[in-house]
Amino acid sequence: MQDGIGADVSTKERASEDAASIDGKVTKLGQTEFTFTSDMMAEKKLNTVRDTRFWPQRNCQLTFVPAYKNKQGINLVLIAYKQNAIWGHYSGQCQINEELIKIDKVFGFYEEVSTRW
Repeated sequence: MQDGIGADVSTKERASEDAASIDGKVTKLGQTEFTFTSDMMAEKKLNTVRDTRFWPQRNCQLTFVPAYKNKQGINLVLIAYKQNAIWGHYSGQCQINEELIKIDKVFGFYEEVSTRW
């Protein structure tokens, strides 16, 4: 799953860039809801908002179990960049139209990036 909207977008009314990429084919999904805590190494839940207007049969329900955290950044007073990349395993399922795809311990990552300029 990929998500292209920043965390400050809070409504389901705006378009999103959320999609599932399976075997090289990208399929548009509705907006993704994340269940995160301040503990970056805690288990995460990612679920597609069921959007009956556009894609009623496209959704994913995934759990991410972190294994490793890579932190990097730079702070030059006026310009700053901070990235936390958390690597681990995804499990769950995605329904893409008529096909139900099971996902079991697929290696991947999620990242949190902030910039200031």
